[in-house]
Amino acid sequence: MGKVFMVLGSLSLLCCADSKDVSVNVQPIYLTVAGHIEDHAGYKDCDFFAPKREYLLRFAELMHNKGVPFRLQASYEWFTGVRLCEDEDTQTQTNGVSSIQYLVDAYNFAIDTHQEGASIADATSGNNFADIHWAGEQITTAMSDVTGFQWDNPNQYMNFQAGEKGLLHPEHSWSPSILSGGVSQLHTDGNFTDDMSSMGIWIPSGFNEAQFHEHDTASTARMVYVGSGPNQWIADWAPSKKCHYEYTADFIEALATQVQRGDLDEGAWLTMTFFIPQKVMFDSNAWDKVTMNIERINSLVQSGQVVLTHYEDLVAKWKLEGAQPSILKYEDLDDSLRTCE
Repeated sequence: MGKVFMVLGSLSLLCCADSKDVSVNVQPIYLTVAGHIEDHAGYKDCDFFAPKREYLLRFAELMHNKGVPFRLQASYEWFTGVRLCEDEDTQTQTNGVSSIQYLVDAYNFAIDTHQEGASIADATSGNNFADIHWAGEQITTAMSDVTGFQWDNPNQYMNFQAGEKGLLHPEHSWSPSILSGGVSQLHTDGNFTDDMSSMGIWIPSGFNEAQFHEHDTASTARMVYVGSGPNQWIADWAPSKKCHYEYTADFIEALATQVQRGDLDEGAWLTMTFFIPQKVMFDSNAWDKVTMNIERINSLVQSGQVVLTHYEDLVAKWKLEGAQPSILKYEDLDDSLRTCE
């Protein structure tokens, strides 16, 4: 097949695996691993919150032991539960700090805002992203400027650019600097088919069909998008009638195959996010599928074909190397490598 990327500029070749540096002559796939905790009023009930907190701490240790830099994307309710339900006794388990701060300090977690469907329509507390960011700042000094969003919602683009003011905390204003995991407005209703599946790094000029894949060079542009890939077409946790890949590892291996064959423009930025839902993080019986994916991916990390990274580190490298747009649309990949239909 032909070259399917729009790409400007070049990418130096670099790979790291655990504590080992491996210089290789390959085009790396930059993979971020993230988990999200949805809106749920129950997290303000300390009896409900406590066992979920224990599962999260155990899951964090698992990710750390696998060498994974992990992103926790959490809701207003979860951050509120941490603030209301943790005290000196519970924090003896986390070195005297909140569990969120402990995840950052001990396990190389990054902490992002998350709202179910990326819309206030589903928020149980009438909050928005600015409120969620405020709530996170009450319990950690490491709240990121990264968020999910609705890629086809022009009003959200304008709010983010201007600095969104909180609904519950109108004195707080927040603008994200990095976007990931763009969903469509249909996502709120349980329809994930129109969620953004493109990969790469660029600055969208707007949140609509025409503008999202246009790189914005204006001096006022401030939100870099890191493409998260075709998560809606990957089954991972349960069988799916709309499956293209049974596991995230299948897709990463297929993408690596296309790199090896020379299908993709040399020097392009290849990005993907492996999203892990709360139902998996809070269920140790589901962790076998997580570790299976990570172990298969880690074999590619060891060979230099995959780099596990946080968004901030990747965007900093992108800016250092010229900040030129690189965009790969999922439909332009070789569909003969799919592992389920």
